[in-house]
Amino acid sequence: AAAAAAAADGAPPHGRREAQAYVDPGPSTMRRALLVVLGLMVLWMLRNMVTRDYRTHTKTFLESTGNEGKIEELVPPTSSELREAAAQRRSEAEQALEDVKQLKADMLLVKAMLNIT
Repeated sequence: AAAAAAAADGAPPHGRREAQAYVDPGPSTMRRALLVVLGLMVLWMLRNMVTRDYRTHTKTFLESTGNEGKIEELVPPTSSELREAAAQRRSEAEQALEDVKQLKADMLLVKAMLNIT
């Protein structure tokens, strides 16, 4: 009678239990919360990198504290500033070459005027 009552309950006979299959519940709630927080932090950092102008802020701060000399050390030039500087150096070099050619022409003229060979 006891075995029949146990069988009616769904319990195995003779007090033995069957092994149950392991069910993976997936990531825990804490892990999910940490992943959400981490994702939001990454998005926040990317938004700040794209929308904020840290160069101007740094330059303004250094100028307000009287450290204008450190601006070139701490704030790197942008690519457009580098291109402008290269173009200026190139034009200065071209102007120097033209000046040298003009000086050579002037020296020939002076030598001709003084009859120096």
